[in-house]
Amino acid sequence: MRATATIAVGGLIRRLLSRLPYGRELTLNGKEATVVFRPGDQSRLKVVEGAIIITQRQDHLLDLAKLLQPYAGVYPVPGLKNVVIQVLRTEITDSDGKIVDVVE
Repeated sequence: MRATATIAVGGLIRRLLSRLPYGRELTLNGKEATVVFRPGDQSRLKVVEGAIIITQRQDHLLDLAKLLQPYAGVYPVPGLKNVVIQVLRTEITDSDGKIVDVVE
């Protein structure tokens, strides 16, 4: 059950830590939104043409990596007032649509 959430949250943390400290951004494209994480000297949030751009200082990025957990909840983004990452409860279904696992 927790393994799936760990993979999703853990994968995000790994990707952020393998890109931003080296000057590379990470883009997440979803059905409803695009989020771009960028390294920078100052943490800030900006919306450009429908994309959410989150710039993170190195120390704030490391704090985020420690803070974010593989459990449903709302996690504040360090360095950005009133900005959060929400990890959602997820139902995993088989090919017949039956729920086989729940990530909480």
